[in-house]
Amino acid sequence: MPMKKDVHGNYMDRRMCGNYRLVNQQTKSDKYAMPTSEEIFDVVVFERLRSHGLRLHPGKCKFFQEKVEYLGHVIYPGGLGV
Repeated sequence: MPMKKDVHGNYMDRRMCGNYRLVNQQTKSDKYAMPTSEEIFDVVVFERLRSHGLRLHPGKCKFFQEKVEYLGHVIYPGGLGV
């Protein structure tokens, strides 16, 4: 087992390692990439909104913004601005 450095750069621990080349050769690759957490969140949010009769365009929506401009005003978490 090869040595592993700790946070101070000293070789203190040993780590397990293996040769997975044969396993990787037999494994079939995925045709599709895994969805990101944002994509999963978008699907869940839009499905819940649709179930209540609301329709939104995902490309036009932004969530968790610090400020929002609306009709010439800026809306902050603590109040309004111009």
